[in-house]
Parts: sequence; C-alpha cells; structure tokens
Amino acid sequence: MAGHIRTVETWRGVLAFVTVAVLLQALVGGIRPVDGSMLTHFARNGFGAQLPTNFAQYLFDSPLKVALVHGLSLTSPVMLAAVFAAMTFLPFAAMLLARDAEMRKTGIVLLAALPVTRVCLSSLGVGDAVLLAAVVALAVSPSRSVALVGALVAIGWHVQQGTLMMIALCIVLFVRGEPRDRAKLPFVAGGVLCGLAVAVALQFWLVPAHQGRADSLVLYGGRFLLRSLFYWPAAVVIAIPGLLSLWLAGRLTKLPATVTVLLVLAFAISTTTADVSRVFFLLSFPVIFSLHFLLRLVSFAAIRQANLLVPVLAVSIVVPLLGWSGVEVFDWQGLAWQIGMQWDWSELPELLLDLERAFPAPPP
Repeated sequence: MAGHIRTVETWRGVLAFVTVAVLLQALVGGIRPVDGSMLTHFARNGFGAQLPTNFAQYLFDSPLKVALVHGLSLTSPVMLAAVFAAMTFLPFAAMLLARDAEMRKTGIVLLAALPVTRVCLSSLGVGDAVLLAAVVALAVSPSRSVALVGALVAIGWHVQQGTLMMIALCIVLFVRGEPRDRAKLPFVAGGVLCGLAVAVALQFWLVPAHQGRADSLVLYGGRFLLRSLFYWPAAVVIAIPGLLSLWLAGRLTKLPATVTVLLVLAFAISTTTADVSRVFFLLSFPVIFSLHFLLRLVSFAAIRQANLLVPVLAVSIVVPLLGWSGVEVFDWQGLAWQIGMQWDWSELPELLLDLERAFPAPPP
C-alpha cells in the first residue's frame, strides 16, 4: 500500500489517495449546509415558491436546482444535505469521461488534492460541484454530445455563473486547445444558447417576479465592487494550490502569456459578483486544470508523484477558505458588509484612513 500511495500508479492507489484527501478536507474544513429552508420551499412549491425580497431570490437564477429538489420532493433537511453532499463527487465522476486511463487517474488525484471538496462541503445547498463537473466534462471528454449537455447543465444550474464559466472555458479551448477541442466549441455554444432560452422561458411563464443577481448588480454594482477590494486577498489564496501543482510539475515558468491574461480576466469577472472567492475558484480552477491535460502524455505520471500531491493537498487543507465568502478567517466579514451597506467609492479615501468605523460596534 505504501508503494501505491507514493507513486499513485494503480487505481487502488488513486482510490486510497482520494479517500484520505477527501476525509482530511472534510474534517479540517467542516461541512456547512446552507439555503436549507429556502430549498425546502422549492421542494414543496417548485417555481411557485414565495421567497423574501432579498438575497434569497438569487436562487431563482438556478432553475435546474429548483426542478431537482421539487422533482425529488426533498423536504427533509437530512435528505437535502445527503443529496448535495453526494453531488460533491460529481467532478470525480465527470473525470471518468476522459479519453484514456492516464488522464483519468491524473485528473482524479488532482481533484482530490486541490480544494474542490472543501469548497463544496463548506456550502452544501449551493451545489458548486455541479458547475465544476460540467467544466471537467467539457475539458476532458472528446464527445461533442457531452459538450452540448455539459453547457446546458451549467447554464441550468446557475445562469450567470454558468455563462461566465462557459465563456472562460471556450476561450481556453480556443486559445490553448487541440483541434478536437475547438471542434467542440459550436456544441458548447449551442448548449449555452439552449440553456439561456430555457431560462428565459421559465422566467416568462413560471418564475415569479424577483430580484436576481444581475438585477442587484445593476442596482448596487458600485457597492459590490468596493466591497470586493476587501475580499481580494482571501480570493487570491484559492488559486495557490493549483499554481503550486504547476510549479512542482515544472510547468509554472512555461505558462504562455495568454494563460496569465485569462487568469487575470477570471479574477476581474469574479469581482462583479457578491461571491468573490467562490466564483474566482470556479472560474480560475478550470483554467489551471485544463493546462495539466495539455501536457504530453508522458508527463501525467510525474504529476501523480507524492512529492507533488502531498504538498498541494497540505496547502489546500490549510488555505483560509473557511466559509461562504472565504474571509471569515481575517475577521473581515463585518467590514465587507458594512462597506456594502453604508459607503460608496466617493468615500474610499476616508474609509481607508479610518477603518475602525467600518466594523460594527461590539454589544454592551
């Protein structure tokens, strides 16, 4: 067993490493259910659910999630948590669609070493793993049908985030992909268009009037952008494990300039939302992830060495990503919310000179 773990050459070694990695990330990062009461409303009433006029209405931007919990009648909190916990492993299943065994094994151990599981388990009910599984399937599968269905699922699971992720992935496949990758692009575009058409139809016929994420960004974009300044340090650390894996594999200095531009673009896009760290993770990880599979086949075995996987897993475990926004470890949660509610860009210089007033007063 020690040899298997050291080299991760066999499927037995892959399974052992994944088991250890997932357990460590779950134990250290914890499991945190979210949106349970609102998802229960969807389970009972479908698109007719009445939600308060606040951030809860963002859930209407996830039509596939609404249809899923309603179709399965997931009114039990335990069942809701169990189903979304099981979804955490969808990216690993999607990796099995890769065209050869070496790629499948390499991708699965990388998924286990990077903080995928921790992100998903720390926000059960969001279902980030569904979006990530769609991206993994699109990146590694040569099938055009998978490209079509994957894009459709990504848009259906979250319209705005899925669209941004598909755009980012298409850029990667077009700029750095092989001819077979570029051949999938029309099918990805078809899936995006079909997904958007379904989302628009649902909004028109079934979904009640609500304030979605895009509407909030239009109304409060300045506040979101200002608040993002204080989220950036926590968001950046999410890319560290992936960058570390490239460095240990000897590929970091060989990254083309286009990839650097794409990483910066992914980060810039993420700052236009309220979920900076989570969206940045979802947008940047596929960029880094796909680079591993643009390596020559002989390089895959080197990526599965313990001297690469163990340090990456260790960093993934301790990386400060302890909750929804990833900033609680810095005690910036109150600061960010106070900024979003009380200040705008015109007061930024004064705010930076007097940060203490941004924190809520302690109770007497």
